[in-house]
Amino acid sequence: MHFTIQDMARLFDVSVKKIQQWLARGGLPSHVVDGRPLVHRAELLDWAISRKMDVPPALLKSPEPEKNPTPLPGLADSLEQGGVYYDMTAPDKDALLREIVNRLRLPEGTDRELLFRMLLAREALESTGVGDGIAIPHPRHPGSLPIEKPLVALYFLDPPIAFGALDGRPVFAVFPMISPTPRHHLHLLSRLFFALGQASFRDTLTRRAPAAEILAEARRVESQWRGKASS
Repeated sequence: MHFTIQDMARLFDVSVKKIQQWLARGGLPSHVVDGRPLVHRAELLDWAISRKMDVPPALLKSPEPEKNPTPLPGLADSLEQGGVYYDMTAPDKDALLREIVNRLRLPEGTDRELLFRMLLAREALESTGVGDGIAIPHPRHPGSLPIEKPLVALYFLDPPIAFGALDGRPVFAVFPMISPTPRHHLHLLSRLFFALGQASFRDTLTRRAPAAEILAEARRVESQWRGKASS
């Protein structure tokens, strides 16, 4: 789903002129179709999260379901499948992304070189460092790889490395996210964003808690998300 300038003005409750400024100087990625700039929902969410903006609840909701949608797994389940790793070392961002791609639990036959290039292209557009030492690298266009299930992993870096985040802080925890469809990506990114907003979950990251504790806390905050969404 894409948003027009007018859509975004209503969504964020700002003027059309403000949206135009975000497009011109704020790094908000867009595509021009029939002379109109359009912004994809997932990219708009990425952009807002990286700037620690108050994200409108409507933006966090999944878009209309597909005709034959696959089940949407939770953050904790996807993270358990992807794994939690400690003490990863890399001299720079590119080397880190290469090592992550090499280690990801991807289906046999996945084109890892293509994925690496996708992650580099996304970082060239704008860093996926979201602040506070956290990064969420992912392809710009979720669904570009032929995978059936989304995958989220967690890598703790030792030492932290520069990632080009807006707050300038080096990154110590990286959540690579690979999704089979934009719907899966938005679903998981929304839940990870919610989890990162909870002090208890951030504390498990800061302490580099054991994987079992991180997963348990992810499940706990995810239950809060479901309660919030149903209220």
